[in-house]
Parts: sequence; structure tokens; C-alpha cells
Amino acid sequence: MDSSGITRSASHAGSWYTNNKSELDTELTNYLKKAEKSIPEGHLKGIISPHAGLYYSGPTAAWSYINVDPSKYSRVFLLGPAHHTYLDGCALSQCSEYDTPLGSIKIDVDTVKELHDTGEFKWFSLNDDEEEHSLEMHLPYIKKIFTGDDDQGTSSLYLQLLQPIHIEIFEIVWKLGFIYENLIFTHDIMKEL
Repeated sequence: MDSSGITRSASHAGSWYTNNKSELDTELTNYLKKAEKSIPEGHLKGIISPHAGLYYSGPTAAWSYINVDPSKYSRVFLLGPAHHTYLDGCALSQCSEYDTPLGSIKIDVDTVKELHDTGEFKWFSLNDDEEEHSLEMHLPYIKKIFTGDDDQGTSSLYLQLLQPIHIEIFEIVWKLGFIYENLIFTHDIMKEL
């Protein structure tokens, strides 16, 4: 599958959160200012964060993201459930970029393809990808935390794995050498760890 040039739009911007770059940046900044660092430096292995509209989930999510020191991580695996469509297994995004009102986030398509080549993952259609909200709610925070005002994207890996999520997925990713100490997981997966 050639995913070059496919961008997942910020399809929920303007309804689940503002599509105005300045307003969104200010909103996230304010949430982060009210949150407190609560994890000793170097001890963050993963975060679990809500994925409702940012007005509702943003203040709570800030408590997770305030603890992320982007200089300590070279990869981010973003995992979440699929609400829009049923999946028998896990799916990977076909996109090479995710768009946000703060700028786009580049996907490491080579790693995504390598995971798909294991036979353990399916492709998520662009339509289903854009209809799903669970991961998109994290993208503004990830963009802000990892790249700030840099619209050129980031060298970090953003990988989409969707429901149902099982611990066996980590075994596959581990065997391929993609999981190591400096890695962040987001969403419900940490409940199984």
C-alpha cells in the first residue's frame, strides 16, 4: 500500500474542538498551565488520556501531557478504540500525515508498513479513519508538546492501532524492535499492562 501523499484531515476540528489555530493553542496552553507534573522525570512509560471533545477532556488530558518531556522520546505509538466501525483485530492508518489546526504530523510509513507486513494488522480506510474521533482528540496535544510552533512535523513516530486492542499487539511490536524504554503509549492500553 502506497500511503505517500495521503493526509488524514482534522475531521472533528470545528465541532469536537476549535479549528482556529490560535484559539486551540491558547486553550491547550491554559489547560497545561492548570495541570501539575506528577511523575518523576524519566519514569513515564505511557499515558492514558480521555478522548471526548477537548472542552470536556482537554483539562484532564493536560494532566497526562504535562508530564511528557519530548526530548526523552523518539517514538509515540498512539492507540485507541474504534467507535465508528467494527474491527476484527487491529488496523493501521493508510495516511502519511495527520492534519491538525496546529499543523500536520508526519507518520513513519515505513514502520507502519513493516507492522502491516506481519499479517497481524489490517488497513483502516481513509473514510473510517476520518470518521473516528478517539485518536484525533490527542493530536493537538501531541503536535503542541512535540513540535510547538514547528509546522514541519516531527521526527517522532505516530502510529495508529485501533480496537480491539490486546496485549498481544505489544508482543508483535516488541519483536520488531519498536518498543523500548523511551516510548509513550496513549489511551486504554495501559489498563492491560
